[in-house]
Amino acid sequence: MRIEGRVRHGMYVITSANGVVKEVPLSEARNDSKLKAAIKRNSWEPIDGE
Repeated sequence: MRIEGRVRHGMYVITSANGVVKEVPLSEARNDSKLKAAIKRNSWEPIDGE
């Protein structure tokens, strides 16, 4: 199952084939070290070009 992350409508949205897994406001996502590590590890869309 492929999981993807991207910026959408002011939120960082993590999705799978089954739909949305998690939505995090960008203001929180910028400070979430676990999310930032997952973004880097999985080559997901960066938050604000980070």
